[in-house]
Amino acid sequence: MSTREILAKSLLDVEKKYNIIDSDEIAKRKQKGKQPKSKASKLQKKNVQITDTVTLPGKHFCDCQGTEHEPLMNCMHCGRITCKQEGSGPCSFCGNLVCTLEEEAILKRGGEGAFLLMKKLNPAAKTLPTIADVTADLQKALDVKDRLLEYQRESAQRTTVFDDQADYYNMTSAWINPEKKAQLQERYDMLLNKKYGSKLHKPVMLKFAGEEIVEENDFINLFAPNAELDQETEKGSMQKEPATSTVTDYVPQFVLTAAVSRPEPKTSVNSKSEVSRLQCSDMENMRDKGLCLSLHQPYASLLVRGIKRFEGRSWYTSHRGVLWIAATKKIPSNNDVTSLENFYRHLYNDSLPRPYPPDYPVGCLLGCVEVVDCLSQEDYRLQYPDGESESPYVLICKNARELPLKFPIMGRQKIYSLDPKIHQAAANAIEMNVQTN
Repeated sequence: MSTREILAKSLLDVEKKYNIIDSDEIAKRKQKGKQPKSKASKLQKKNVQITDTVTLPGKHFCDCQGTEHEPLMNCMHCGRITCKQEGSGPCSFCGNLVCTLEEEAILKRGGEGAFLLMKKLNPAAKTLPTIADVTADLQKALDVKDRLLEYQRESAQRTTVFDDQADYYNMTSAWINPEKKAQLQERYDMLLNKKYGSKLHKPVMLKFAGEEIVEENDFINLFAPNAELDQETEKGSMQKEPATSTVTDYVPQFVLTAAVSRPEPKTSVNSKSEVSRLQCSDMENMRDKGLCLSLHQPYASLLVRGIKRFEGRSWYTSHRGVLWIAATKKIPSNNDVTSLENFYRHLYNDSLPRPYPPDYPVGCLLGCVEVVDCLSQEDYRLQYPDGESESPYVLICKNARELPLKFPIMGRQKIYSLDPKIHQAAANAIEMNVQTN
């Protein structure tokens, strides 16, 4: 009898002696003591946890997914984790080969060692191809190579497209008469010569005012050389007389019975037809299109005062008429203002058309002038030998008008369009100033 059993029996005798436990409890304990106790229950009573995992020798199926045994590698096809109990070999789910990194490196190197390892890991895998199989495949590849090289050397057309409408667009079609064939061939040769011929007889268009040379490059479509002939054919078919004649002997005549009074159309001030096409160029130049040019100070103020009449530019403009003048945000220095005032005082022999402005504001709309012409430097020297501008192109300005109230604006390069609201306000201010004076 073990020590545990002796202690349990002595404890039971003490409980009986002092009536600590009843007879039913004693019977239950006796009955319970007769049942066999497992090792797991003994371990649980002793609070012993199982930590060691048993790994059987050889390859055995295990579904622990690397939680009980050490993981080996996951399948690259289905993703299942294979443990070391299953070992390297086909995946138990999809059949794909699963192996360690070292074994994978051996398989990638190839050779006899890779073949033996593959045969060990997957006995069901195919064996290496024989020399006879390799020779047959090599001969097929060589035959294909020779055939392709022969096609490249001959450059022969081996495909044919059967199109029922191909002869409709063909100039050598058997369905057109010889005259039309000759016309089509003549036009095709002309278009081909025009597109790929010599450039010695290429027409160009010269613009003397703007000194531009524009090459006339008409679009030539060689894929439709008979377009004009088709148009003439369609035109002739439309002009044919109908099958049934509609001409009768009766011709209707117009009889005026009474004068019909038609109301005169009402003209709206805001209608789009208010501005018509003017036949006179001088009347066209009088139009105010709201175009503006930004200049640095003090040139801008002297221009709207009429002291400066010529404005030099490096580019040509075809604009004629009212041109608004704005001052940039660059603040002029006192030396620049003094030197320019002395220059124009000497130019006019101390008889200026108008006095100098009291100040030179920046970043605002100053007034407008009328551009009469834009001359090149050669023409400018012929018409104005004593002119002060030396720029390639010179704007000839007159009728300078200054705004009584300057409008702040943001300038831009070259000639640009004013904001419609600012333009309308500036035009009204100029008109009121003229009426007042």
